[in-house]
Amino acid sequence: MHFENFTERDIPYETLAKYGLTHEMIDDLPESVMTKFLHGCYTPILPLTIKTDAEDIEFQSRIALISGANGEVEVILKPKIETSSLGLYTAEQQEELRNGKAIIACSPYDIKNNDFGMKCFVQYDEDTNQVLSVPTHAIGENIRVLTDILGLDYDTVRAMQQGEPQSVEWQNSDNGIEQITFGIDLREEYGIRMASGGLEEWIDQSKDFKEKYSFGLYGVWMASEDGKSGVYIPEEEYTDEIREEMQRAGNRNRATAQMSSLKM
Repeated sequence: MHFENFTERDIPYETLAKYGLTHEMIDDLPESVMTKFLHGCYTPILPLTIKTDAEDIEFQSRIALISGANGEVEVILKPKIETSSLGLYTAEQQEELRNGKAIIACSPYDIKNNDFGMKCFVQYDEDTNQVLSVPTHAIGENIRVLTDILGLDYDTVRAMQQGEPQSVEWQNSDNGIEQITFGIDLREEYGIRMASGGLEEWIDQSKDFKEKYSFGLYGVWMASEDGKSGVYIPEEEYTDEIREEMQRAGNRNRATAQMSSLKM
């Protein structure tokens, strides 16, 4: 969250009222919380309510202020993440989740209680072997803010809501045109992850080990297939494949060094 300066006159009370937070409730926040709130920082977790035609959806979330596309002040949410077992979901849903896709499904609480009302974005987190879930309305508000900023069309938003990362071109602060890619990722601050570049860059961004082999002085880290973990192999245990890759890496590095030394 970047540092901003708002005043109490900037607070969008009407928007906050849509979440069940009245003018009085906001003004009565502790002084330390209000100070951070007016600087664009998140509040502590607050109880929010979104009214729909069918029901009132209650959930917990942090909130923050952000400058919108046209100078208006927007509210973004950082909802509390619920976790559940992969076994709660159907075989088809489990396959989609294991393939890294964020999908829309019933909340774990509703599934356990056979009450299939509230919909959530759900995503499998391999690091914890848990399914993360957040009410769709919570992430939906952040999608709306992103839509206003980037000028997204209906089809792009719809595809994103269905778990498909989307790429668009937009004009950056230097008046240049660049491609950015974004998609649902519940492990990120807003529930949305953005990357400069296309889909490949967006996928690579989530990897901790960018390359299959990362050579050091005494050994090599070999990345897992998904790039999210690695195994350390000391030099005395190198296979022929690793030695061949080390030689190719050395050749690439030398070529790069030679090119950079050329005078243009």
